[in-house]
Amino acid sequence: MIRRSARLAKTSENSYTFRQKPAPRQSTAKEGRISKARKQNKEALNQLETYRVPSALDANLGLAHVLPRKYDPRKAWDYVKSADPKLSSVMDEAAFNEFRLRIELADGSNPFKALVTSIIYQQIHGKAAASIRNKFIRLFDSPVPFPDDTLILPSSFPWFPTPELILSKSFEELRSAGLSQRKTEYICDLSTKFLRKSIVEEELDQMSDEDISKLLCSVKGIGQNARFLMFNLCHPDVLPVTDLGVRKGVALHFNDGSKKDKTAKVALPSAHEMRQLTNIWSPYRTVGSWLMWRIQEIKTVVD
Repeated sequence: MIRRSARLAKTSENSYTFRQKPAPRQSTAKEGRISKARKQNKEALNQLETYRVPSALDANLGLAHVLPRKYDPRKAWDYVKSADPKLSSVMDEAAFNEFRLRIELADGSNPFKALVTSIIYQQIHGKAAASIRNKFIRLFDSPVPFPDDTLILPSSFPWFPTPELILSKSFEELRSAGLSQRKTEYICDLSTKFLRKSIVEEELDQMSDEDISKLLCSVKGIGQNARFLMFNLCHPDVLPVTDLGVRKGVALHFNDGSKKDKTAKVALPSAHEMRQLTNIWSPYRTVGSWLMWRIQEIKTVVD
C-alpha cells in the first residue's frame, strides 16, 4: 500500500537532486560572435513580447474574455511547503520564481489558441514544436504585422487564426507547416467544435475543473489537458490523475518502498490513491503537480 510514513525522511535525497551545471569555461572568438547574435535576437524577441494590441483590434483578433482564476503564488507555495516537509527540500526560491512567473503570465483570453498550441506541442521537442507553430500561424493573413521571418513568434504574439480561418484551409495547406496527419485532424476537430459552439469560451469561467476536463475529452487529441487548467485558466487545485509524469512523481514521492509492480519497480498509484495521497497539498495541488514534473525534469508546453 502506498502511504506516508515516518521512514520517508530516510529516502535518498538524490531522487530530488537537480542536475548541476558544468563549470564555466572561457569562450572562443567564434562563440563570442554567436553569443552576440543570440543577444540581439533575444532583444528583438523581448520587444515583440511586450507588444500589445490596440483595444480597437480586439474584436478582429477573436479574443474571448475568459479570465484566469489567478491566486497568490506565494501563499500557495508556502502552504504546500509547510504541509509537505519532504517536498520542501526542492522548493527553493529559484523554483518558486519559475512557478510564480507561470501564474503571473497566465492568459485565458484565448482558450482556442492555447488548445491548438497544446496539440502542436504533443510528443515533440519544444524547439521543433515552436518552429511548427510559427509556420502554422504564418499560413494566415494577420491584421498584426508579422516580424522578421527569421524570428519565432512568441506565445505573447497578439494574434492567432480563428476556427473559421483554420477550416478554410485544406489539409495539405495545414500540413505544409509541418503538422502530422493526425495533429491536423485534431486541430480541425477542435476548430469544428468551437465553430459549432460545442465549446463556448465564455462559459469556461463558470465550469468546474471536472466539467472542463470532460468537455476537452470530447475533442480528439486533447484529453483532460491539465496544463490548460493550470497555466491558462490558472486553477489552483489541479491534479492530473492520468498524467504519467505526475503519477510517477507521486509514486516516488509517497511510496515507502513496500509497493512494487511485477517488474519490481515502484508501482504507480491509481486515481483514487493519488487524490488521497495529495490531499495534503489541497487546495493548491497545482503546485505539487507542477513539482512532480520538475523533479523529473519533464518539459511541458509552458517551459
